[in-house]
Amino acid sequence: DTLHTEQSSFAQIQMEDGGKLVLRPQSRLLINQFRFSKEKPEEDSFAFSLLKGGLRAFSGLVGKRGNKNAYQGRAGTATVGIRGTEYDFTLCQQDCFNAQGALLPDGTYYQVVHGQIIINNQAGQLLVNAGEFGFAPLDGLTLPTLQTQNPLNYQLPKEVDPALQDSLLDGKTSLPDVVESCVIEQD
Repeated sequence: DTLHTEQSSFAQIQMEDGGKLVLRPQSRLLINQFRFSKEKPEEDSFAFSLLKGGLRAFSGLVGKRGNKNAYQGRAGTATVGIRGTEYDFTLCQQDCFNAQGALLPDGTYYQVVHGQIIINNQAGQLLVNAGEFGFAPLDGLTLPTLQTQNPLNYQLPKEVDPALQDSLLDGKTSLPDVVESCVIEQD
């Protein structure tokens, strides 16, 4: 399935394993595979590709039980694996600017809110912990690097940002339904 969001709209996707994805405006996401069986954790699998724009991901049970490599998010030439995580990533292709208005280099920018991620590409891998920022160039041949700050300076609006992630993790709080314009294509 492919999901698109239009300008000024967000899509929130609740996965069966308890994970969530919040798709930012003007984004496009391909769900390559999702498999979750409460009884067979070794068969879990979640693979998705960010084709344009950005998202915030809240990992569910896939990748936390059974196969630790069952969760794979892809953007550009890099993939990300999780370790109990909430993180943002944005694919920039001549369309991302810093706070001063300067065009940022093409690639994927990561921000880890909770937990840690591992960014992988052909050059190697990089561990990014909570509070850190990572970058993977689109060429795929340059090692991902840590950034000293978030060059995108992006925050989710209050309406779609689960302000206190701890309240979401307890399973008692849910995100509000905020979808102004989202298209889902069956592949």
